[in-house]
Amino acid sequence: MHSHETRPNPLDLVPKSVWREVYQGRWQELRRVQKIEFVTEVIFFLALFGGFLYGAYAGGRLVGFGLAFVAVGLLLGAFFWLLSRKIR
Repeated sequence: MHSHETRPNPLDLVPKSVWREVYQGRWQELRRVQKIEFVTEVIFFLALFGGFLYGAYAGGRLVGFGLAFVAVGLLLGAFFWLLSRKIR
């Protein structure tokens, strides 16, 4: 009998959490697809929150703009708090 090496099963690969890897400073270790994924997510969130803030500001309501700014700050704060909890 010949001894043969088994090929790695691609389904055994555990996907990395891109946000966790970037938060821990391992940007260089990510593959190109993962870097594109991260940049796309950041652009999406910036466009979403920017549109939310612009909509409140364009309406001419300073109170609405202030509340929208606070809401975005709370959402981002909660996101990064959860991210830091997940990393531990």
